[in-house]
Amino acid sequence: MRNRVPRLALAIAAILFAAAALAPLLAGDRPLVWRVDGRVEFPAFTALQAADVAWLVAFAGALAWIVFPRRWRRPVPFAIAVALGFGAAAMVPHRLDARDYRARAARLGPGEFALFPPIAHAPSDNDLAARLEPPSGAHWLGTDGNGRDVLARIVHGTRVSLLIGVAAVIAYTSIGIALGAVAGTMGSVADAVVSRLAETLLSFPMLFAVLVAAAFLPPSVWNIVIVLGIFGWPHVARLVRAECLRLREDEFVLAARALGASRLRVIARHLVPASLGPVLVSATFGVAAAILTESALSFLGLGIREPDPSWGNILALGREDVDRWWLSVFPGAIVFVTVLAMNAIGERLRERLDPRGATRIG
Repeated sequence: MRNRVPRLALAIAAILFAAAALAPLLAGDRPLVWRVDGRVEFPAFTALQAADVAWLVAFAGALAWIVFPRRWRRPVPFAIAVALGFGAAAMVPHRLDARDYRARAARLGPGEFALFPPIAHAPSDNDLAARLEPPSGAHWLGTDGNGRDVLARIVHGTRVSLLIGVAAVIAYTSIGIALGAVAGTMGSVADAVVSRLAETLLSFPMLFAVLVAAAFLPPSVWNIVIVLGIFGWPHVARLVRAECLRLREDEFVLAARALGASRLRVIARHLVPASLGPVLVSATFGVAAAILTESALSFLGLGIREPDPSWGNILALGREDVDRWWLSVFPGAIVFVTVLAMNAIGERLRERLDPRGATRIG
């Protein structure tokens, strides 16, 4: 049972990332493929925007990294391929497609067909005739006060939550590794400056500091990432600093110095890689914390705002209609399951990377 929990958590994380990458193809009002007037068209694919293509590139890259044999993996070519993919994604033009595909699909003639996504509702579709409907065959998780499909909004909101969780962790982990390595190797002055700055930021309660900062910034994904990056790095910096202080007199570091390696090379090639174990564990837990923080900000109206979907602002609709249980239960459940899965992955990483936790009694 103990081994099944991490596997289940990894499966949940994989499903969430797949849902985020494939969101326009899983929930939308445009057919994936249809045949009309003797032509076969792919409206859902031709309407993809730059962000959609970027998500698909990242998803395809992750799949390739997992599926390909290890001997075929090369970090530099892989990074170049992903960078080229994101560059191509940025060149995708914005397309305006206002055709009513449902109305046209209702009048299909002989030999014509339309294949819609599994969730045949866009997250912004307002259907006032279907507002506040409970879960049904037409709307699997019900609708909100504007008649929008809750499941479609949760699927598209997955992008926001995962993007903020992963991007914020990458941002503050990068800052923390750089400053922690400087503090642990560059002497007393650098150590004192970085340590006092980290202690100053740690003296502020994280959530309240983020709330105050978010209140003065325009609500957007990247502003939330910046705020979390600014206030999240001290924990990582202290971890890396402690590891560098512990390792800098080890034999492999002394041997590198004796061979003439520069201080920068010693830090980049030896100290930082040897310090990444605790950092990876902290980063995994940090993804869960960032998702919770974004949900809290959006729930309070300081994060992602309507009409853009996020788990937090979907959950906030439950405050206005407390009798409509599906507005609170389903988005709350997806936040709970995601955070639980990320914490389970982090706990498993800690057991694998901490030699003191590798031996268990019983």
